Amino acid sequence: MIEKGTDISEEEVGLESPSGDYLPDEEEYDKHAEMSDYYAEKATKEMKASNSSEVINMEHPMDTFDRKTIEEYKRARKVLPIDAPPLSAQEVIQLMKEELSEEDWSNYLYTDNELKELAEKSNKFINNERIDLNGLNALLKPYLLELKDFQKLGNTPFRLNAFNGVYAPAKTGKTYFVLEQLNSLDTAVYKLIWLDGDRNSELKDKFSNIQHMALSDPANAFKVLIASNTDFSNFIFVIDSFKDFSFGLDTDTNKGCQNVFEIYQQLLNLGATLVIVFHSTKSFDGKGGYNIKIKGNADTIESKMDFLYKLERDTKNNHVSLTVQCAREEGLKIGSTISYADEEFVKNKMRTVLQSEPTISMRDLKKKEGLSSCVSVIDSLEGSFYNLVDIQSAGGGRPKKGIELI
Repeated sequence: MIEKGTDISEEEVGLESPSGDYLPDEEEYDKHAEMSDYYAEKATKEMKASNSSEVINMEHPMDTFDRKTIEEYKRARKVLPIDAPPLSAQEVIQLMKEELSEEDWSNYLYTDNELKELAEKSNKFINNERIDLNGLNALLKPYLLELKDFQKLGNTPFRLNAFNGVYAPAKTGKTYFVLEQLNSLDTAVYKLIWLDGDRNSELKDKFSNIQHMALSDPANAFKVLIASNTDFSNFIFVIDSFKDFSFGLDTDTNKGCQNVFEIYQQLLNLGATLVIVFHSTKSFDGKGGYNIKIKGNADTIESKMDFLYKLERDTKNNHVSLTVQCAREEGLKIGSTISYADEEFVKNKMRTVLQSEPTISMRDLKKKEGLSSCVSVIDSLEGSFYNLVDIQSAGGGRPKKGIELI
């Protein structure tokens, strides 16, 4: 008989069990789904006691009712005879995928109890204590990724197999800087693709090593790349700009930003490298200046990016400085600065200084206005533009390192 305290009477439920108790029929099951745990346990015990191979066509609700409707749960399970050969964990999941539509499967969430429940319905209990490493690998194989080490892309600030990004106010040359850096890479090794959603006609044909693709529908073009399921290893995609590739989502919110990066991640999973151009906003600092902030949900963006830089351009001295905002590399400290300058500007500036001070030391030359932020460029010109020579000081003593133009 039904245990005391249940709300279901013998008259309400019409299916009689082997022992004479009542089990709910399908109509009443839907009505009283939450109460049917009792009946499911009872029927299971009775089947085991009788060693019957008969299929008892009885439904059993999930432990958690807010995951999916009971009707969807019915579709997910498939009853097998008690003496059917056992299924592997992977076969159980494949069975479930066949029973569910693709959309339902992609949205389905499982707790451990639910997965065991579905496995039991296929007459195979997954014992977590007994599953070996090979079994676990087989179970997770469709979702495993090959992680590659970040590799520095030439002399650029960017890394292969990563989310790279640069942000700055409008009209500061963000895109120009990114393209100028990438254009120096070896095209025999890398395929450089500029996905241009901002329609930068003024930069068309300026970078011979980069394939420029101006897009009328950036979001759908991006999704086509993902759907192609192509191996994009050594493909470097410039995403210009973040606002054009936001897929109609609100990037000022955490959820919207998260969803955008979930789409980006799918292209990264295919081996691609992304360099994303972000816009920024300005806010006055109360001291006559202003602060630059990335446009979008800054916390989410910084948490998702592998390497992110704030770009500032000194038009007077013709150089760019990048301030590291986040980096997954020990050598790049947050807040540190990397300087880039136009070589011709540096050469002309050095010539001017050496004409007026021919015996100036290299140490003092690097302190000159307009050159102090270009030390890395000056060093890179040694051997091609100048050589270091010893210059004896008038007072004697240790010679200093001077500059001799080639």
